[in-house]
Amino acid sequence: MPSGKQLVDFGLEHVARFAYRRRDNPFLSIGAVMDLGSNHRTSLTAILDGQLDPEDWLRSPEASRLLTPLRVLSVPRVVGSASSGGQHVITAPSVHAFAQAPLFWWVVSAIWCMTAGRDLDECISERIVGYRLHSLFRDNPGGAGYMFRNPQASYAAWKRRPAWDADIQTACTAEIDGSSFYYRVRAVPSDLIELFDSHRGNTTSISLQGQRATRLLDAFHIAYSERLHEVNPRGVEGTVANVPLPVGPPSSLILANLIMDVVSHDLSARDGVLDAWVYADDVLLSLRDLPEPQEHAEDLLARLQILDEHDLGRTLLSNTASDMADYRVGIEKISIRQPPTATDTPDPDSSVMASESRALDNDDDEDPYIDDWEAELGTAIRVGNRQLNQKPKELGLLRELVRDIRIGIPPGKAQVPLRKIMAMDDTTFVAIRTYWTELIACGLYAHGTSFAADLRTRLIRIIDHIWTPQPSALKSLASGLEASFIQSASQALAVLYPQDEVAPAAINFGFSEPAANRLTVFATKLRKRGIFPAELVSPILAEYTEWEGTLMGQPAQQQFADWASKTTGIGRQLQHGIAKSPRFVPLHEICLGVHLWMDDDDPTHPLPLIRPALMNTDTWLRNAFSLFASQALVNLADVPELLNHAVSIVHPSTQTQLSSYDQNHSLRLGLPNITVSEELLRWRIDDDPKLAEEETRLRDSIDIIWRYAVEAKADLLLLPEWSTPLVHIGPLFSRANQRGIAVILGETPFIEPGTGTYFNRMWTSLPIKDPADRRHSLVLPPRTKGLLSPHEIQVLEQHGTPYREELADTPVYHWREVRFASVICYEFADVAIRNSLRGRIDMMTVSSFNHDWRYFDSIQDSCTRDIYCVTACVNVSQFPGTRVTRPTRSSRAVAATIHGSTAPALATAAIDFGPVVGARRTGLAPKASFIGVPEDGLCSTDYKPLPPGYKPK
Repeated sequence: MPSGKQLVDFGLEHVARFAYRRRDNPFLSIGAVMDLGSNHRTSLTAILDGQLDPEDWLRSPEASRLLTPLRVLSVPRVVGSASSGGQHVITAPSVHAFAQAPLFWWVVSAIWCMTAGRDLDECISERIVGYRLHSLFRDNPGGAGYMFRNPQASYAAWKRRPAWDADIQTACTAEIDGSSFYYRVRAVPSDLIELFDSHRGNTTSISLQGQRATRLLDAFHIAYSERLHEVNPRGVEGTVANVPLPVGPPSSLILANLIMDVVSHDLSARDGVLDAWVYADDVLLSLRDLPEPQEHAEDLLARLQILDEHDLGRTLLSNTASDMADYRVGIEKISIRQPPTATDTPDPDSSVMASESRALDNDDDEDPYIDDWEAELGTAIRVGNRQLNQKPKELGLLRELVRDIRIGIPPGKAQVPLRKIMAMDDTTFVAIRTYWTELIACGLYAHGTSFAADLRTRLIRIIDHIWTPQPSALKSLASGLEASFIQSASQALAVLYPQDEVAPAAINFGFSEPAANRLTVFATKLRKRGIFPAELVSPILAEYTEWEGTLMGQPAQQQFADWASKTTGIGRQLQHGIAKSPRFVPLHEICLGVHLWMDDDDPTHPLPLIRPALMNTDTWLRNAFSLFASQALVNLADVPELLNHAVSIVHPSTQTQLSSYDQNHSLRLGLPNITVSEELLRWRIDDDPKLAEEETRLRDSIDIIWRYAVEAKADLLLLPEWSTPLVHIGPLFSRANQRGIAVILGETPFIEPGTGTYFNRMWTSLPIKDPADRRHSLVLPPRTKGLLSPHEIQVLEQHGTPYREELADTPVYHWREVRFASVICYEFADVAIRNSLRGRIDMMTVSSFNHDWRYFDSIQDSCTRDIYCVTACVNVSQFPGTRVTRPTRSSRAVAATIHGSTAPALATAAIDFGPVVGARRTGLAPKASFIGVPEDGLCSTDYKPLPPGYKPK
């Protein structure tokens, strides 16, 4: 078992990460950036180690000082509009009540999850699908970055559960939802555990550390309940029970599951009920019977003695669990649906069933970095009696504005879209509370601090006129909205202002001097810890260094690049920052940071190696994985194997002999039609404002192409030379990581800070998986164009701009059993480069901006046959030359081609590389080396014989 000190350290890390991901709780994120006081840390460690009795400590002045400031604040659960005396009024028919407590109690909640919570989660039935602990957390809470399973995957599995259970012949399913469930709990955690054990007829073996944490959690729940009775969040008599569960802390999720486990067992024993599955407080019942004609859903459940038919408005569901909680449902929350058809029911032996647990534990898309705006709003909008299920259109506009600012548009151009966003009514403004950070950041960028002052004035006006049916909740609601604004303003200040400018900016927010000082402190701590939406940050990984300048907007990228080019020891700074990061920093971001900012040749700041056996691995690869492994709560056992996988990609010679050639080697390649301006290089050198406009247009085109690639299920997306702005590479690779798509792209012209030297670079991102089957992406070192085109050299010499041509050996990579190499435009014309790859690759990709497309077509045809590989060449849409060719007879050689559209478009081709891979490995023609039939519609006899002198290498 970990020591008390280790548990406290792990608890702090889990609280910070939990805070970062839950945007709807402003009362946790600010506190989470502050460390525990040394006296509180000492006391908590002593309690966990058994050196201090919890009861004695709870009677101490220290405990009183930690319980006294606990408050209950509220945020709207449903927002509506109404008219009162001819005046527009914002209504909040019900609210979420949160505990605003010292950090100590959040750490206690996390420690309880690591000790007692893990023991209890093991005993909970598989009927409880939602909010289960992640398998890695249950195995090793000190090495798991996730506490709970992916909620989206869990919810989807819960919805499909009746269809997956082939042993149950379901007539229909009923879905019911608890009414104010957390607020109707009757017992403290220790009593809930005792009642749970009594119902299951067994005693859960909870460690001594877990028992001590449970006693502390009891005291927290009691103090919370005393404050909550004053607020009465749902405004219904009897809604708040004896000891309600606090909303927000992770421990409450596990405790709620204990209650619902008892409910599910009770319901499963009822006549007419086949089984019951639970997600949070929602229950999905499989029933034997269909409703009678004209019988409503609530009547059917009453007939089956599931609901109390004498009091349908306040329906008691489970008498068995009544000692733990009062589970009631509203009629409007009940629904009945027919069972899925036979065609919808999966084969119980299928891979879908086998991979259910793995899918639930797959949390790849749960971290809110860069492009993740997919989380549901925490607030519903109601107009009259109609609830709007769609997200407000203003959120889409805000998303686009954030990305425009990150791409570098000037403040003046951000003002027009911001005016459209700010035209939203007050109801929508309150409803998008979880996105106030982005809104304030965009407003500060476009208008300065006057925008924040106007926004706070608007909020004060709303608070003064807000209406809720429970007057007791008005004060907590006003405090909760103010807390949300303070958190959002702090995060926006942290991102947009250098450290020495935060305090003056905070004063202009319209706060009193003490409140402005507090805002400054919050902003400074948030910046230091990196607790703000990562999609606001323009420079890759800048938030984890000692860089104190702005992180967002037009100057951010260039200023950080200038600073990084003159700073040594970036590696140490990144390692220190990432080790304290509250968010999981994915591998592709770390690779980008290593390639862009780290000084690999700095011998005074070497990063420790993952394993000494990998001493000969490339420096960048060692550095990237050292940074990756330095994160808190990372399972280090998985890192070496992931690193070995990466080494096999970068150095194909280290790859062990793979399986036979007759298995699936199919890849779907995506080649776009995209227009790229020839003036990009001139605009970059002259720092012309047209460059920002062109890069914005390119970003929009790539977004469209990306959607096409996802719809077409592409495995690899190839983008032409000069097509992708640097600030868009990170978001694009993030999306590629989530979808498992490889990307090869040409970066827009790059001028090195400090030296002013021109580079033409190509980037490659390849998806890989770790032993736990989690998705990652390995970003390879950028390729610098070795042979510049005559057009590039002419422009550079006219402007006196230095340039560098690095003609080195073209690297060969190994991905999905296919070996490939990539070249940039004019390099394709070099015979020596092409000949050096003969016998070594199965595919060559070419990213080009080529006027002489007929010449390149001839080279491509020749290259395909002479090197004996699939050749994928992508050109800009102004010219032909975008096509995929195979070494087959001429009539079948072109697999896909595209040209002519002025709008972004995408051509895809599914290529079975089996025949080419077999030929490369054996030195024999495909018909002799490939067993079976290719999956792309060809025959092995369609392939041409190997060229003279072909020898595998």
